Amino acid sequence: MKTLISDILAIRGKIEHNNVFWVLLLALRYLISSRSFREVFLYRVGHACRHVFLVHELLCIFQSWFGRMAIPFTVKIGPGLKLPHPYGLVIIYDAVIGARAQIFQDVTVGVNFGKALDGRRSPIIGDDVVICSGAKVLGPVTVGNKVIIGANSVVLKDVPNNTIVAGVPAKKVGTFNF
Repeated sequence: MKTLISDILAIRGKIEHNNVFWVLLLALRYLISSRSFREVFLYRVGHACRHVFLVHELLCIFQSWFGRMAIPFTVKIGPGLKLPHPYGLVIIYDAVIGARAQIFQDVTVGVNFGKALDGRRSPIIGDDVVICSGAKVLGPVTVGNKVIIGANSVVLKDVPNNTIVAGVPAKKVGTFNF
């Protein structure tokens, strides 16, 4: 329920009545009216049911028919995920994304073939990260907390906390404190 509340807060900003009835009513409203919330909700249900074979397979079929992005249910994503434009997003099956991430359209979080770090091939993305349109995060990189990755950037190396990166390949262009 806390994750559902965090996902609603990512869209709405605040919830006036924090009881189960109002949270479920808001969830129903956003399921009907918000493609972004539908995609996140489908991922949450699929992730929770990933060990129940029949339900998992039906949700995979539903996601492939009606979804506009590829987020496997095995990806670990923290609460409060925000997808302002949920189109063209591709995430590798064993990536880790922290809490309150904001990911725009046409982003790829994937592997860089031939690169591995301690058996890990996929990125780990921290909390409060903004990944702008068309960015690619590839390989066994670690993106710190409170990072902004600029549009069409290609991240191939680790990014420290409180950093703004941009370019191909991505380089530090600034820092900030929240």
